[in-house]
Parts: sequence; structure tokens; C-alpha cells
Amino acid sequence: MKKIFALLLALAVIITCFTACGGNKADDATAIESITLDGEKVTADAFKGNKLTVVNVWGTFCGPCINEMPDLGKISRDYADKGVVLIGIVADVYDYYKNENNPDKIEDAKDIVAQTGVTYMNVLPSESLNAAGLDYISTFPTTYFLNENGEIIGEYVGSRSYESWSSLIDMALQS
Repeated sequence: MKKIFALLLALAVIITCFTACGGNKADDATAIESITLDGEKVTADAFKGNKLTVVNVWGTFCGPCINEMPDLGKISRDYADKGVVLIGIVADVYDYYKNENNPDKIEDAKDIVAQTGVTYMNVLPSESLNAAGLDYISTFPTTYFLNENGEIIGEYVGSRSYESWSSLIDMALQS
């Protein structure tokens, strides 16, 4: 079941990132859409040609998530020229009663991103992203590695240091 969920999440992330490729999103009723923490639409242009996409699902309540963010920011900068893109998903800002993101929680997330100096893209949950499985993640942070074909090649639960992430990414890039 965990592998099925991981696949669903990966598909949701990939669909979110690549829906603009080869089609008109307005005509695609099944498209999963999302926006960044800054309110910008996520477009396929931001994700084309990635050798490895690292998707880090985090929460504003999660100390280990916040503590690893500066290291993830450094990973994002250090590996950009190697075709690695890091994307954060702020999982706990979605209000399930209202089926929308909570503006106060978004502000909390923005404050955390500013305090940690993170410059990589952070995506907000959407109703369709949650329906695809994001809302079933119960351990934070959870991080997925996706290859250039959008296939999950790694799933990691818990925070890590720069050195640990660097080692895992180097191994993923060699395979």
C-alpha cells in the first residue's frame, strides 16, 4: 500500500509539474494544478530537463523539517548545474473543512522559508493534489527522488544533513 501511495504522490507531483507539456490545461479536466508559496502557477518550464527531482514534503509544525531546510537550500544551489531540482511541498497549510489553503498557515510557511534562507520552489497543496494522496503522508519530512522519467527512485523519511543528502543524490545521479 505504501508503494502505491508513493506512486500516486509521484504521479501527482509529476502531473502538477508537467501538465503544461503538450496540451491545454484548460481543456484537461483531470489536470492537477498547484501554485507556489508565492502564489505563482507551477508550469512545466520550471521542470524540463531535470536529471533528478527531489520532492521534500514538510510541515510548518515540524522542527526537523525546518532544521534541514538550510541544508536542502545548499543542496539546491550546489546541484543545480548537475540537473537536480529541489521542490518543497508545504503539506500542513491546507484547510480540509474549507477545501482551500489557510492564509495564516501560508504566512507561517513564508516566514519559515525567509528565516531559513530557502530559495527553492515551495508548492502549496491543492484539492486535486490532496486527492491524489498528499494528505496521506503522516511522517514529516518525507522526501522522494524522481528520475527524469518521473519514476520514484528513492523515498526517505526523516531529516538529513547536507552530507547525507549529498551522498544519496550522488548515488542517484550515478544510476
